[in-house]
Amino acid sequence: MPRIDKTFAGAAASATISGSMTSGSPAPGATFSISSGSGWPTGAHVAVIDRGEATEEKVFISGRSGTTLTVGASGRGYDGTAAAAHSAGATIQHILDAETLQDIVDILNQTGAAEDPFPQYLLETAHTKAAHVSLGLAASDDSRFTDTRTPTDGSVTNAKMADNAINTAELVDSAVTSAKIAAGTIVAADIANDTITATQVAADAIGTSELADSAVATANLADASVTAAKIGTGAATTAYADLVAAAAHAGSIDIGDSAVEGAWVGTAPAASATTYRVIAGNQAVVFTAGTGVLTLPTGHNLAGIITATFTTSAGTAPRQIGRNTGGTTNANQIALHGYDKDGAALSVTQSVGYVIVGWEA
Repeated sequence: MPRIDKTFAGAAASATISGSMTSGSPAPGATFSISSGSGWPTGAHVAVIDRGEATEEKVFISGRSGTTLTVGASGRGYDGTAAAAHSAGATIQHILDAETLQDIVDILNQTGAAEDPFPQYLLETAHTKAAHVSLGLAASDDSRFTDTRTPTDGSVTNAKMADNAINTAELVDSAVTSAKIAAGTIVAADIANDTITATQVAADAIGTSELADSAVATANLADASVTAAKIGTGAATTAYADLVAAAAHAGSIDIGDSAVEGAWVGTAPAASATTYRVIAGNQAVVFTAGTGVLTLPTGHNLAGIITATFTTSAGTAPRQIGRNTGGTTNANQIALHGYDKDGAALSVTQSVGYVIVGWEA
């Protein structure tokens, strides 16, 4: 039969019935009176009349109001007893019945998959017996294990987060902005190779202080990206091998002018006592029968020219200026040859721009 929710009271006093009862009266749903309801439960409970006598009968009581008890459904002859007649004054007592004790044993030994017969004792009525007996709650049996409610603002603090609880998969794209990152939080070891491209770097974000020593090598510089404006005063101190590389781009170097020609760019090892120079400028060269001489300030020994380039402009009359490999007798002079567009030797004074990379003994 279905289990019935019952209540119990430990201080219910023994009482007597006020009138006589037959085996059929009072019937379920009817009432009868007792001498005192002191300490008796008001909810459903079980009472025994004529305990220990041949006419002992247990009655299921659906409720009490004062000294009036209501007989519950199938209440007469309850808990394995038979309905009987009782005289007025017969003793009646509130008891713990065998039916209730058996229900407890059944629950403790329940192993089947059917629904628990006592859902009122569970947190969720859909919970199964098997899960109940194992003292666990299956996610499919309790909706709270699949709840997707959102925590209130500010409820999840740092103290609530376990170490390494949040990884990349938990972060939506663009969720971490600059404002979320404390200064000094990200170091070089945290950045994978090639993960930061030019589009990730804001204009003027990287200054000299952001670059480690030797961090920028030749391979990191685009062709023609280093202009005169990028080179600080005294910054271009270099060795002979770097001068050779610089000579390949000599046409883009702008050092010196017509008044002060020649600029120090470094020194060779002390043992060689040799000074390297890059010299640039513009000079009016007198050409006679196609030859002229470029004369630099005294002290510029051009015996060790690595490379030299020359440019000229003559309005609508293009002219070609080159180095005369015949040389000159003076160490600070370079012999030139010049021709017009038709190949005729020049006999004019021509403005010549030059860039020379070399060394002085």
